[in-house]
Amino acid sequence: GESLAPGSAIRVVGLDLLSGRYEPSGQQHDGQQVFQKAQRKSGRAVVLYYAVGHQRSLGGWWFAEEVGSHSAWCFAEGVGFPPPPAGWIVPTDEEVPVP
Repeated sequence: GESLAPGSAIRVVGLDLLSGRYEPSGQQHDGQQVFQKAQRKSGRAVVLYYAVGHQRSLGGWWFAEEVGSHSAWCFAEGVGFPPPPAGWIVPTDEEVPVP
């Protein structure tokens, strides 16, 4: 696979709202770089961030409107950088618990 250096931009494909280029935001969350989508669709901000799991929450990478949001569009379990290339879960009827 392709190696990704911390601070690199990330390209996302798949779910239309999330697809696009994500640039480092200059912010960190739980020790990892936060990425912000370069172009907004429908005026909505999208960030990709890492959160350490606590108690019953899952640790991993999250797509949401803001860091620490109580709802997310997509989640992949994992530890550290980089975000996983596969294993992403899109919630359907229920919100995903965000740490």
